[in-house]
Amino acid sequence: MKRLLVILALTLPTVLEAQVVNIAGYASGGSRQSLKVPLNGVIRVVLPSGQRAMIQFTTLGAATAEYRWKYKRSPESQIEVGSGSVVEKYERFPGRNGHENEVLPLPGHDLIIRAGEIRGEWSAGGDEYSYFYYNSKLARVEVTGATSFEANP
Repeated sequence: MKRLLVILALTLPTVLEAQVVNIAGYASGGSRQSLKVPLNGVIRVVLPSGQRAMIQFTTLGAATAEYRWKYKRSPESQIEVGSGSVVEKYERFPGRNGHENEVLPLPGHDLIIRAGEIRGEWSAGGDEYSYFYYNSKLARVEVTGATSFEANP
């Protein structure tokens, strides 16, 4: 039993290092920002913790997008890579005031960008661009050119 506790104690710091951060959230002192991102443009995300990611939208549809990502938990960690997709899927109906539409998310609706342990939010724009949302207190975010995806996050 004592040996098990020692092993647990040694692995606990590693487990605690992993932290999923939703940068799209609202935080006191920051403001929710949106970036217009062109097709194949690269979003570079840097968190105060040292976590960083690069996200590139490779395909845009009317209400969908596919993306690829790179992520590093810290400057010393290995690069993780992956891909994902997002979908806007709403039922639209007249608003209560008669002037605006209201929307209700339907099954399959998923706006969350997942890049390693970093979460952001997406929305459709047009044929050649979409939007990325984040909180300025939680992350430093910029849009760079398509070729910058080949660099390390």
